[in-house]
Amino acid sequence: MPKKIISYGETLWDLFNDGPRLGGAPCNLAVRIHMLGEKGWLVTRLGADELGEKALSQLREIGLLSSYIQIDSFYPTGTVDVKLNLDGIPDFTINTNVAYDFISTREDVKVAASTVDCIAFGTLSQRSEKSRETLYAILSSVPQTLKFLDLNLRRDCYTHATVRRSLEFADILKLNEDEAAFILKEFEIEVTDMRQAISAIAEIYDLSVVIITLGGSGVVVGNNEGECHYEPGFKVEVVDTTGSGDAFSAGFITRYLNGDSLGDAARFGNALGAIVATKKGGTEPVSFEDVQQFIASSPDRSIDPDYSS
Repeated sequence: MPKKIISYGETLWDLFNDGPRLGGAPCNLAVRIHMLGEKGWLVTRLGADELGEKALSQLREIGLLSSYIQIDSFYPTGTVDVKLNLDGIPDFTINTNVAYDFISTREDVKVAASTVDCIAFGTLSQRSEKSRETLYAILSSVPQTLKFLDLNLRRDCYTHATVRRSLEFADILKLNEDEAAFILKEFEIEVTDMRQAISAIAEIYDLSVVIITLGGSGVVVGNNEGECHYEPGFKVEVVDTTGSGDAFSAGFITRYLNGDSLGDAARFGNALGAIVATKKGGTEPVSFEDVQQFIASSPDRSIDPDYSS
C-alpha cells in the first residue's frame, strides 16, 4: 500500500533567466513522492493569478492531489528570483507577502493529517504568523504521526524561536553542513566530529533520526540508538542543483517508511538527488525504476575520507 505523506508549505515559481520553473521545497517534495509511486499530499496556498493557475494546472497534470491547495484572492503566488553560478549552485531572492504566507487552518487538512504516515515541513513557510500558526495547529493535532523536518534555512526567513519550535515537533531532522554548524553554535553544542554532532542533536531534541547532507560527498545519517552511517555520493555532471535536496528527502522518507535501513534509504535519496542535479528545475520526471537503474549502473563511488571513518 502506498505511503501517505503531507508536505506543508511553499509552492512558488523559481524565476530563472530562461523562464519560470515550478518549485518550493514542499512542492518539490510532494511531486517527487508522487513520482516514486507513493501519495504526496501538498498543503499550500496559491494566488488567484496567472502563475497560480499555471501551477495548479501543472500539479494536476503530474497527477498530484490538489484538494488541500488553497487559493488566495488577495496575495500573489510566490516567486523567487534565482541566479546560478558557474557550478550550477543557485542564489535565491525570496519575495515576501505572497499566498503561501497565509495558509489557513482547515478541518479537512487536520482530518487528512490523522490518516497519513508522515508530515514534512520546513522553516520558510513559518516566516509569517498565519502559516506558522496553521502549521503548529496541524502538527499539534497528530502528536503520534512521524514528522520530518528539512530545516532549509533561507536568508531572513527564520528566527531562533521558529527553529527551536520546529526541532521540538520533529522526529526526523535533515540538515546540510552549514545548518548543522548553525544548530551547534546557536544552541551551544560542543562536539569534535560529525558523528558526535548527530548523536548530540538527536539526544537534546529527542529525535529518532538526524541526517546531515554533504553535497556531492554524500550524507551522514544516524539514529537515537547509536547507529551512524556514512553514505557516499554519486558523481554526475551537474546542471542545476535546485530541488536536489528535496529529491533526497523524498527518496529517504519513502524508503524509510517502507522499512529500508538508514544506509539503504540514504543511498536511494543520494541517487535521486544526483539524478535531479543533472536536470533543470526541481520537478522534472524521475521514476522509482529510474533510480534503481541509476544505482545499479553506478557501482563505484568515491568515499570521502573526511566522513568515512
